[in-house]
Amino acid sequence: MVINPVKRLAESRDYQRRAHLAAIHSAVEQKILMGRGEWVCDEGDIPEEYTTISSEDYDLYKCIYPEYLSDPLHDPTEGMWENKEDYNTKYEIKRNPETERISIFASEGETSLIYLGGDPEEETFYYDFPGTSLDTDKWITFGEEHGSISVDNGELTISQTASGGSGSNLIGIATKEKFPVGSVYRARVKNISGRHATVIAFGSSINGAYPNYPHGFNVPSVAWYSRADALSSTFSWYDENGNSTTSSGNTGDLTSYQTIELHRVSEDTIELYRNDILEDTISGHLWANDYELYFSLDGHTTPDTIVVDWVEIIP
Repeated sequence: MVINPVKRLAESRDYQRRAHLAAIHSAVEQKILMGRGEWVCDEGDIPEEYTTISSEDYDLYKCIYPEYLSDPLHDPTEGMWENKEDYNTKYEIKRNPETERISIFASEGETSLIYLGGDPEEETFYYDFPGTSLDTDKWITFGEEHGSISVDNGELTISQTASGGSGSNLIGIATKEKFPVGSVYRARVKNISGRHATVIAFGSSINGAYPNYPHGFNVPSVAWYSRADALSSTFSWYDENGNSTTSSGNTGDLTSYQTIELHRVSEDTIELYRNDILEDTISGHLWANDYELYFSLDGHTTPDTIVVDWVEIIP
């Protein structure tokens, strides 16, 4: 195995950038929460177009540092910090005036676009589970008689409580919209109990439900499913030509939040990432159609439960 040190350093810096965006985004959300849903800051409203977070452009740190952000974060190569009156993060922020969604962009990303809350160059599907119920214009549910599907405090919880064995009594959610080859499906998710819970998947339904492990259902789909009770996982797929198999050599402990991605690189290549690290690759199998993202759990070991923080799909 040959390791490219330049690429490895670039990937490390991009991982740091993603962590910075998450911390800044969280600080903004905390301040809004403390303001009872309102953004209150002497700097004024967050701009409606991407604007650099700096002392000269939009002085966000006047609003969140150090009360909500313990360190004055900035881009690891291009950003700078002298003091609150002289800094430039090289990160950009904007607010969607219609949805009030806050998006942050790291313009200096070296290996990929780095953003949180909305891709600056693409029309994305982004959902962070606001309120206390799912938006039925965006999501369908299935199998609610087998457990519960709830939204609270920005998190989705799906729990299967009806036992019945592997592949039985499926419960979960799926996007109403289908997405094409080239799409990236992303989610921040954890499997906190039970087993056979998908932590990310795309594909088709069968009799209105979506397969938690595709190789057992003979329906085109790709899924990574977890066993919280055994700290193991399996990557499973069934393609449009009727071929299926599994891979079990990937990260087993998915009981804490992970950012997980499925990249539909081409019609016959799928890449699985966890926290920006390549976990597995499928090649030589066919998924040419548009597919929805979904989460699905069965009755093998109950309660079988996942918690999802947000979902993003980049077409």
